[in-house]
Amino acid sequence: MATALNYRSNQLSKGRADGSGKAAAIWRLSGQRSAKPSPQEGEKKRREEHQFAVQTAAAVKEELPAPTADPLPPPTSRPLPPEPPTMCRQWDLLPPSFTRKGPRALLLQIHTFGSPRQNKSPTRILQKAGNAIFRPGERPVFIDDVTDQHTCGYRACAATVALSYGRTNEEMAGVKECLTYAPDSPVGDRRSPPLSPRGSDRPPGAQGFDGTPGDEVPCGQWRQKRAENCNICLGELTPSTKHQVLIDVNDFNHRHVIKPYNGQQRWDARHVKMPNSHFSTYKKSSVLSGDRARVRWDAIEKRLTELAKGSPSVMNVESAIKAYNPQYKDQWNFEALYTYFDRLPKEQDVFSCVIAKMADLALKLPRYVTTAIPLLQQGVGCAITLSQMQIACLLANAFYCTFPHRNNSKPGTEYCNYPTINFSSLFADRAPTTTEKLRAIFHYFKTVTDEDTKPRGLVTFERCFIQDRKLPPWTTQTMTFTKLHATSEGTIEKDGRGMLQVDFACNMVGGGVLGHGLVQEEILFLIHPELIVARLFTEKLNDNECLKITGVQQYSLYSGYSRNFEWVGPYQDNTSRDEWKRLHRQIVAIDALNLKRTEDQYTERNIKRELNKAYCGFVDTHNANTLPAIATGNWGCGAFHGESKLKALIQMMAAAAAGRDMVFFTFGDRKLEKDLMKLHQNLTEQKSTVAKIYETLKSYCLIKRGHDPQLDLFKFLDVPSSSL
Repeated sequence: MATALNYRSNQLSKGRADGSGKAAAIWRLSGQRSAKPSPQEGEKKRREEHQFAVQTAAAVKEELPAPTADPLPPPTSRPLPPEPPTMCRQWDLLPPSFTRKGPRALLLQIHTFGSPRQNKSPTRILQKAGNAIFRPGERPVFIDDVTDQHTCGYRACAATVALSYGRTNEEMAGVKECLTYAPDSPVGDRRSPPLSPRGSDRPPGAQGFDGTPGDEVPCGQWRQKRAENCNICLGELTPSTKHQVLIDVNDFNHRHVIKPYNGQQRWDARHVKMPNSHFSTYKKSSVLSGDRARVRWDAIEKRLTELAKGSPSVMNVESAIKAYNPQYKDQWNFEALYTYFDRLPKEQDVFSCVIAKMADLALKLPRYVTTAIPLLQQGVGCAITLSQMQIACLLANAFYCTFPHRNNSKPGTEYCNYPTINFSSLFADRAPTTTEKLRAIFHYFKTVTDEDTKPRGLVTFERCFIQDRKLPPWTTQTMTFTKLHATSEGTIEKDGRGMLQVDFACNMVGGGVLGHGLVQEEILFLIHPELIVARLFTEKLNDNECLKITGVQQYSLYSGYSRNFEWVGPYQDNTSRDEWKRLHRQIVAIDALNLKRTEDQYTERNIKRELNKAYCGFVDTHNANTLPAIATGNWGCGAFHGESKLKALIQMMAAAAAGRDMVFFTFGDRKLEKDLMKLHQNLTEQKSTVAKIYETLKSYCLIKRGHDPQLDLFKFLDVPSSSL
């Protein structure tokens, strides 16, 4: 176990035994201490430190952004009694450009809380505290000093300093990993202003997401990498054999104009078969000519033009769709649309207006999509970039069920390995929640058909495939675990903004979004309807594949889950965009094993499968050094019968192998939140490697399936579960 640095604060008795009555802050280092230097060595060291301090101050002021003070504690019912200030050390690595200029250094923030009647500024406190705050060899260089923020008669102060410490990466990592608070530390004490409203909930010694011992940062304000802060350089948008771009890249790169690329349509097994192709036909019977093949787009164009010019009702929509899908005339029903009308009579006028605009949008398909759309097939890594309005046009055609050969997904049919895309299955769903699904979908179409609110960006869909021989050999992975922040508050889509957001997917992406399903993936697709278009071209995912979507927009707010899901209202998405006009939102669809029995997951084969699937979703070879954190949660649990603790550990291992930090949302499970933080603290303190934990999991599975089915994973790893 690495040497632990414990902070203790002992307040002298009110009798002022030392005559001062002030708190004495003492740093205690358990383990071996370095020998005391000679006077000559000390003088030489002081001169070197002074020179380094001057250089550090100039470098840090030039390269570091101005720090901001931590959130102030909430007001209380009565003022707190005067007492000596508490202090908290917060660590962050300096940028690489700074650390290359000289000795390795750390950035430290000192937070103090004290009475305004006393001079409790960080500068004065640090001057008086001296060696009580800093370890031998640490030289403070002040960068910023934030004071005079009053709360309930107390003043919150913060100072940012740079500390020189250590000469090697191992020494630097040791300082960050070994810093822990003793149980009697005043930090988080209810008598003094807490660092956050929930600061006392974290167990002593637990690390925050930024590595800060005992620090608890309010939900959504963690110090983790987000896409907009990673400074990823994309360069010009360029098509290739592995990247199909459906817009004109010359106009986009040089004039910043989004125009469709004029290419050729194809009717083959490797491309989407489009409704406007002259190869798309249907048979229509007549008395004079009998059964004769007719071009399907002619009938679609005729029927949708009638809808676009009038004030259509549900009956008109049903009649139009069945006209060019005559073989399903007696099979399809539209009860969900009629129910939507009955339950929401006030939206009938809006419905008619939006339906007409949707029909007009669908008719623009020959102008909006003028080149073939490749299918993202199994075993091939490929990407598609298209505009948001091209997506809207494709989805309008899906609503009107115009895509040929996509109405039958029975085994042996042409598209049996693809999700459904035409909305006929949604129209027939009689579930009460279908009305809420339709409200989200109609709001999306209302937004994209309005000239003032229609989106003007791009979206990329990328199928990632890793050959089996290139997957990590988990028994030899020597990397340690990356940062973790577990929280029972917040959601992936809201508080995971700018991170890689995990879609707990079905192998047929979108799951039951156009059917009965309404859990995490389906909700994700409803509030980001542009995701639905992935069902048009994404084949069923294999064990070594995932789908990454970059740039989709959120259009709706919601509440509830599953049967309690409700569409709340519109959402104004102000997320920034990258160089390719894609929103800084990336979602990865990874499908967990759909287990028939919970005990089936406790085999080496299934654990390895989940590790490979998560790694495939988390790894990014394009920008390996500038990756945002992962926002995930109870992947593969619930309907798929996965155990939350095992799936969390698997994702932590995959994130470590991919070199990414992680934020884990437990969705209200406070016990799991605390257990995960304890687990992570234990693994990092022991410097456990991924390979070691993999071997431990193999042993755990043997015992779990054989001798002790009730064995708890965290207890097996010597991490006692927290009490309820």
